[in-house]
Amino acid sequence: DADKLSVPELAKQRFTLADKARARKLTLSEMEGGSATVSNLGAYGIDEFHPILNPPQSIILATGRIAKRPVVINDDLHARSTVHLTLAADHRVLDGVDAAEFLEQIRNLLENPSGTLL
Repeated sequence: DADKLSVPELAKQRFTLADKARARKLTLSEMEGGSATVSNLGAYGIDEFHPILNPPQSIILATGRIAKRPVVINDDLHARSTVHLTLAADHRVLDGVDAAEFLEQIRNLLENPSGTLL
C-alpha cells in the first residue's frame, strides 16, 4: 500500500524496515509481494549499472552515486551534482512508454524537489 503513503510516511517506513533488516529481524511477509525495487550502488562509488529484474516485481530502478559532473548550461560549462538512473521494466506488465514516463516523473521530482514534501 505504498501508493497510499505520503513521502514522509514512506521515509519512516523505509527507515523502520532498514533497521529491521540490519538487525536480521525482517519477516518473510515484509520481504515478499513487492512490485518495485530501488537498488543503490552509489555508496560503493558506482556511477551507473544495469539492474536485473527479480520477478514477480515489475520494475527496478538503479541509482548510482551523486557526483559533480560537467554540464552545459546556456553554452557555458558548469560543474553540477548529478546522478545516473536506470529503469528496468517487465514489458509483460508495463508498456515501455509508461516506464519512460515514470522515469521522467522521477527526474522531475529530483530536479524540483519542493513539491515532493507536500
